[in-house]
Amino acid sequence: AVWLHSSEGQEVTIIDGEDERRGVACSNGEDNNTHIEGFTIKNGYSVNFTYDEFGSGNENGGGIILVSSSPSFSGCNIKENTSPETIQWQNGIGGGVFCTGTSPHHFSMFTNCIIKDNTAANGAGFACWYANNGPILNNCIIKNNIASYDGGGIQINNSGAIMMNSTVCGNEPNQIDEGLGGVSDEGGNFIGFTCPAYGACCTNNICLESEEEECVQFGGAWLGEGTTCEGNPCPVHCAEDVTGDGVVDVSDLLAIIAVWGACP
Repeated sequence: AVWLHSSEGQEVTIIDGEDERRGVACSNGEDNNTHIEGFTIKNGYSVNFTYDEFGSGNENGGGIILVSSSPSFSGCNIKENTSPETIQWQNGIGGGVFCTGTSPHHFSMFTNCIIKDNTAANGAGFACWYANNGPILNNCIIKNNIASYDGGGIQINNSGAIMMNSTVCGNEPNQIDEGLGGVSDEGGNFIGFTCPAYGACCTNNICLESEEEECVQFGGAWLGEGTTCEGNPCPVHCAEDVTGDGVVDVSDLLAIIAVWGACP
C-alpha cells in the first residue's frame, strides 16, 4: 500500500522517460491500496530487448505497464509515450498504458485521467491483453492516440474493461478494438472520431480538460474552448477569497459588507 502523489499537481510534477524508458511499472501484486495521483507521465518508451520479470510483455506499455497488478491512478496526464513495433507480433502494444496478467484483487482504477498523443503498433492509448480483471475508466479522456495497426484509443484482447463518464475520440485508426472481450459501457460516455470542443476546467483546485457542459455539471469553472491545463491555470482557492477570483482584495471586503447582518 503506497500513496505516490505530487505536491503541486500534474502541471509541474512530471515523470519523463526521455524517449528511453517507460514511466511507471507495477509487477509485484499492487492492488487498489497503491494509489498514484497527480502526475504527468510522458515520453515513455517501452522497448527493452532483454527478457526480465515482465516476460514477453516487457516491450509493451510505453508510459505505464501493469503486470498482475491493479493500482489506482487519479488526476494523471499520460501523454506522448511510445510502444513501437518490434520483430515480435505480440510487442509494441499500449503506448500510454498496457495491462496484462492476473491481478490480485479487482480492477485497476483510472479516474480523472487524460491519455493523449500516444503511439504504438496496437492499442496506442490503452491496451489490456490477457488480464482477468481489466481496468475501470471513470471520467477519463482518451484522445488523439495513433496506432500503426489497430486500437487507436483502446484495445481489449482476451480481457475486459469498464468505462463510465469518459470520452474516447480523435484516435486513429479507430476508437476501440475489441477481441475476445470488450468494453462495458456503464453510461455517460462519448465515443467518436471528432472530439467535442474542450477547454481547461478548474474543479477543487484541480485542472482537467473537458467540455463546458461537463465542467459545469461537476461544479467547475470552464476557462474556454482551446485552453489547456499547461502552466497550472487554476488558482488555489483560499477561504478569504470570497469572490473566487484568485485574489484577496477590496472586492472580497465589499462582498462581505453587502451581506452584513444576521446569518440565516
